[in-house]
Amino acid sequence: MATFDFSCPECGNTSKVPDNLEGKKIKCKKCQKIIIAKAPAKAGDKATAIKAGAKPAGAKKQEEDDRNPYVMKEVNLAARCPHCALPLDPPDSKICIHCGYNMHKRERVVSKLTVETTAADYLLWHLPTFGSFIGIMVLIGICVFCGVQMGDWVSNSFADGIVKPGCFTTWIVIMCLYPGWVMAKTIFKRLVWDFTPPEKEIKAVSEAE
Repeated sequence: MATFDFSCPECGNTSKVPDNLEGKKIKCKKCQKIIIAKAPAKAGDKATAIKAGAKPAGAKKQEEDDRNPYVMKEVNLAARCPHCALPLDPPDSKICIHCGYNMHKRERVVSKLTVETTAADYLLWHLPTFGSFIGIMVLIGICVFCGVQMGDWVSNSFADGIVKPGCFTTWIVIMCLYPGWVMAKTIFKRLVWDFTPPEKEIKAVSEAE
């Protein structure tokens, strides 16, 4: 019985297959896969098929690739942010304006939305400054008033001749020093270090809300 050499497409094992099994399903002895036995095409058959206009195997896939080639749409070599992949503007930026990524610290800077500071914000912020200034003036007035009137107050009391009026005045001044120092510190801090009110942050509203 005539046979032909058949190579398994799964494992590549070559074996002899009888001619009467051509086109039928057989089981590969090596990989046990069910495959269809096909006799290899002869050289004369290939030439005849080419003359008749038959396309060789794989020609259809090649034509599909030719009709749909890979085309590069755009070439952009601009520097991009390693975090969000958007172009850096300018290219040598230290911080990305899109996501806030810091190129040196290798971390993202959290961006905040703030409200513009108005004159009313300045007025409210410096109310303690005005209050402290008035408080210091009141303390000075108390010390001066007590210093002037203390002689009359002591002369008409049981302490006349026992305690000098200046002693009471000194203690009043000492008691006014601490609140005066606190208020002076507030005035200095608000006018020198924190003259501008702190920024008011806007809370971001999530898309789900």
